[in-house]
Amino acid sequence: MKKSFPILFSFLLVVSLFPRNYAYAVENDLHNWDSIYVTLPITDKVKFNIEETVRIGEKFAHLNQNVLRPALGYQLTKDFSVWQGYAWNPIFYPRFTNEQHIWQQALWQHHFPKLTLTGRFRLQERFIERVTGVAVRTRYFVRFQYPIDKKKIWSLVAQTEPFVNLNTRPNGPQAGIDRVNSFFGINKVLSENVNVDFGYQLQYVNIKSPAPDRLNHTILVAFYFNLPQIIKNK
Repeated sequence: MKKSFPILFSFLLVVSLFPRNYAYAVENDLHNWDSIYVTLPITDKVKFNIEETVRIGEKFAHLNQNVLRPALGYQLTKDFSVWQGYAWNPIFYPRFTNEQHIWQQALWQHHFPKLTLTGRFRLQERFIERVTGVAVRTRYFVRFQYPIDKKKIWSLVAQTEPFVNLNTRPNGPQAGIDRVNSFFGINKVLSENVNVDFGYQLQYVNIKSPAPDRLNHTILVAFYFNLPQIIKNK
């Protein structure tokens, strides 16, 4: 079972990185995403995580989204954990739309001698302003991190995440591929508890016809804070 995880997520990465054959117009935009991720272990098994992402778009001219996402996780094994979370994900431009999520995820991470591989499956129940009912979406995430120096301070990073809508809601999301985020960049360890990603993300967004799909070319910066455990084992 453990060996199947790297195979599955590697396959998803390869498939999602191949560009579509666009036979129609596609809009291109420039974005900047700045994120902070904080992980706080409460015990050996229980963890709290919170993240915030500010997303600037329209050629860096407007605040598009602000994502606030807290979660509580439980470490089942050394490599595998499960999570329950909430997200507030309002859209500010071009029209304010309030959106909230309840979400669940399974997270797998393994440190190989020369590679760290992370895989994640997330299920979201989305409550969107002016949309009737609950929109359900899945997300499949895979990340490769490869150190390029002996001290493992600098690493190359490649990750991708396809989003798939499981249902169609009136005036809302349509069942099928929603978007794909693919990131290439570097990671630097800043201290024992802090590291940062910096690089380029290509986001493909599937827009309901007749409007054109979107390609968002994104400068992405993400800081990761891994705090000390609160309750120590006696």
